[in-house]
Amino acid sequence: MIDEDADLPEPRQNKSGCLRACIWTALATLLIGAATLVYISNNVVSIIENSPKGFFTRTINTNSGSILLEMGRTHGDVLEIASPLKTMEIFSKTDTKTAAWGWVSMGTATSEIKVPATYRFHINLSELQHARIENRVLIVMAPVIRPALPVAFDTTGMEKKTSGGWLRFDTAEQLNDLEKSISTALATRAQAHLLNIREPARKDMEEFVQKWIVETNPNYRKDIVAIKIVFPGENPTSVKTQAPLP
Repeated sequence: MIDEDADLPEPRQNKSGCLRACIWTALATLLIGAATLVYISNNVVSIIENSPKGFFTRTINTNSGSILLEMGRTHGDVLEIASPLKTMEIFSKTDTKTAAWGWVSMGTATSEIKVPATYRFHINLSELQHARIENRVLIVMAPVIRPALPVAFDTTGMEKKTSGGWLRFDTAEQLNDLEKSISTALATRAQAHLLNIREPARKDMEEFVQKWIVETNPNYRKDIVAIKIVFPGENPTSVKTQAPLP
């Protein structure tokens, strides 16, 4: 016999429905919160920019210092010539990788750096070989031209870019390696520029000899009407004599 006044258990369906309602409520709350956060973040810059003057303050402190490592001297022996020579240097590097004995390509990493460089060149006056006067022309056998090292380059004007295939995860490393090689590469390029700056260097030396040797010595000024600068490896007869001295 069934007791009609006894408490019956709640249907299982009501409990599962309550659980689903709680889950949907939690999801809705999360979505509303996320939307609110996105809205605030998108408008925070506008709020700051349109705020009254002086409402926000900002304090930035920067510090700098230097440690003296070395101070050199030229002993009055260095004459700078054909300087400065300014260029925009371009360095690039490609690195291709394969797998499975060359059957599977892993892509090519390509890196490129552009950087403004400033080259300076000089001679050592103590290395002047000899000079002679022929037919009232002062012929000076000049020393070898040397580049000043390391070559200066402007990092503020540096442009860098890199790219690679979908299996290349080392493009940043490739670019970093290329940047580290700049100083060495510039030293090599400085040697290559020596031929390009020879004629401007010759003109600078002619003017130096005229001002500091000929014009300061009345006897030389009377006997010399022109100057010829000859660099190592040149034939004196093939070098053009400068215009007559004023």
